[in-house]
Amino acid sequence: MKQYRFDYIRESVEEWGDNVPKTVEFIEMLPLGLLAFYPSLNDPYGEVVDNFDEWYRQRHEYCVKLAEEYKRKA
Repeated sequence: MKQYRFDYIRESVEEWGDNVPKTVEFIEMLPLGLLAFYPSLNDPYGEVVDNFDEWYRQRHEYCVKLAEEYKRKA
């Protein structure tokens, strides 16, 4: 299974002010960051997204882990 990278999400969240909740719901509101080039989708790193459902599942897992990390820091 292809592993996708989502470091750009962490970089975006780190730019948020302290008054913005870093919950899964807020983190997942970030734009998907996909670029559509017929006939494929590319992520922000230029990787082809072969399976959108799998990419989206991995993105969700990344957002959950990131939110948990910020919760432990609080």
